[in-house]
Amino acid sequence: MPSLEQQNADYIRSVAESDVDWFRANLSDDFLCTLGDGGTIGKEAFLGLGTIVDGCEQIGTAIREMHKIDGGYLQQHDVDFSASFILAGQLKTGQLRLFLIYDAGNFIEAMGDTIYFQIGEVKYGKPILDRIIQPSTSLNDAVKCALISFDSTMRSNVSVGPPIDIFVYRRDSMAPGFTIRLEGSDPYLRSIRDAWGSALHKAFQDTVPGPGWKI
Repeated sequence: MPSLEQQNADYIRSVAESDVDWFRANLSDDFLCTLGDGGTIGKEAFLGLGTIVDGCEQIGTAIREMHKIDGGYLQQHDVDFSASFILAGQLKTGQLRLFLIYDAGNFIEAMGDTIYFQIGEVKYGKPILDRIIQPSTSLNDAVKCALISFDSTMRSNVSVGPPIDIFVYRRDSMAPGFTIRLEGSDPYLRSIRDAWGSALHKAFQDTVPGPGWKI
């Protein structure tokens, strides 16, 4: 029998690699999984949550249940309850996929011209993403662009601020990638704020011509 340490290591690996076969072989037949609403599902139902789409459906169902249970109460107290989620990942032998789950519980997948999703306060930081992000954009440039997008949002909305957590996953790696948390005092975050602000001022003064009108 494998040691407890080995079992823990195998469990962590199986989660990281979405190894359903390991769970099937090691979960007891009377296994029960407790869901967020307090209900439970058995082993086969648990193993049936085997695709990213299954995960989207589960989250969508949870959102609708939340609206059904608490929606009326929240409206009575003028609480605007809404929730949207981005779910991304790759299952073993599958493709890397990215989904946006709406407040109504429905969802769409990134494909074709839709190459990124954004949730939360989107109006301030979206223009730079639309201008820069392309399928061919490198991971480094994508991260830099995302941070500039955050900086634009933080500049215009005081309710948005650090820390900013970055997680980078490389397609087919089946392992956690680069991670970092940037606090407000982080040197790179501050350099982006200063450099981007200066670049915008310079572009406004030197690059974009005036309209030439007599005002």
